[in-house]
Amino acid sequence: MTEINKELFSQLDNLLSTTDFKDVSADGSGFEDLQPGYYLAEVEKAKIEVSKSSGNPMISVRFKIVENGIDIDEEGNKVSLKGKGRVVFKYFTLKDEASIKRMASDMLKFEDDNGESILPKEAFTTAETLEDALEIIVGMRIYIHITETEKNGEKNSWTNLISWKRATALELE
Repeated sequence: MTEINKELFSQLDNLLSTTDFKDVSADGSGFEDLQPGYYLAEVEKAKIEVSKSSGNPMISVRFKIVENGIDIDEEGNKVSLKGKGRVVFKYFTLKDEASIKRMASDMLKFEDDNGESILPKEAFTTAETLEDALEIIVGMRIYIHITETEKNGEKNSWTNLISWKRATALELE
């Protein structure tokens, strides 16, 4: 074993020996789901790739939550939610006109200080212009809304992008 491996293994042994595994199971990921609510996020990565499940073109966007979230209770009060530093993914599988329109609608929610979309509709006319548009949104901030639905005892979590106009109306900023 090399000197680097000895040091690495020693560091790893220390971490492993102090880790409490009693709450770890094959059913968990180590992270709790983000609670439903609104979170300010920054785009870390956005790219065109192929969906592993369908083989269709897909846009994947990775967000990093930059502030703890906010939810609004039944009385209209704001409730603080933990989440800063977490990573959230949004996938747009592009299989037909409707799915492309949903993706374009979300991409148009990236706005400048005047509430105008920073991407023109022409950004969605070719794969090359779409790729360029994705490069433009990297580093940009946007509110995302995490929602949950339950059907037949199974929970599903949804990530929706919120325009700055909507965020202002909700008094998120």
